[in-house]
Amino acid sequence: MQLKLGPENHLKLDSSKLSNLKGVVHRPDLTRVDRLLVLLRALGGEGTTSELVAVGESVGLQGIRKWAISDIFGRAKGVTLRIGQKWEIAEPGSKRIATMCPDVFSPSVVTQTLDEVRLHASGITEQTTWEFIDEAIRAFEANCPRASAVLAWVGAIWLLQEHVLRNLLPAFNAAAATRFSSWRTASSRDHLNRMQESEQLLVMNDIGMFDRNVKRELESLCLGLRNSSGHPNELKVDSIRVAAHLSMLLTNVYQPFHIRS
Repeated sequence: MQLKLGPENHLKLDSSKLSNLKGVVHRPDLTRVDRLLVLLRALGGEGTTSELVAVGESVGLQGIRKWAISDIFGRAKGVTLRIGQKWEIAEPGSKRIATMCPDVFSPSVVTQTLDEVRLHASGITEQTTWEFIDEAIRAFEANCPRASAVLAWVGAIWLLQEHVLRNLLPAFNAAAATRFSSWRTASSRDHLNRMQESEQLLVMNDIGMFDRNVKRELESLCLGLRNSSGHPNELKVDSIRVAAHLSMLLTNVYQPFHIRS
């Protein structure tokens, strides 16, 4: 089940979120204003009366259509603000929700990680890098974890290669020739891609772009997930695993090798 709310509110509540919301709003200790605040929080902190009714009915509050929502919020004195057609949670309302159900709406590790990735992405000025990470974020938000894992890795290896091409190409060629007798001198990205990505990581480690621990994690966790996600198989990939993948690439590739164009 998926609920799409309002032409101006693009929030979609999937079945797992609706199930969690049901468990909260049907608690016997909550008043009507408490339930409305929880619904408003589920809408992202703001919403119209019709959106509150729609999400309320979707979680089993069948009588909500008859509630005098304006009067309920009015009597609660300050828990919400009325901005145009929308209600917004005010600071007293946020504190009330935190007191009622402190664990329900606290940011999850996944949410925090995605927020950090978004924050870093907002500062990327180099177009190609930005496109890769932006597409990875949008795939994650669209509940496409495999696509997100692949796109995030492609952006990361692109960035590592770009660092080699701009700064370390002679050293890379020398180290590659030492390791691989058949190596032919590279002068472009296409030439670098004659080498397997796992081999590229090995040579990048040899020339000091990162240490053995980073190389091991990038290869086993990140490249491994990219390969598993990009080929037909029975591996189940959830948002927690991909969030860890994004976090690893963010802290070990996207940030330290950020291009300032």
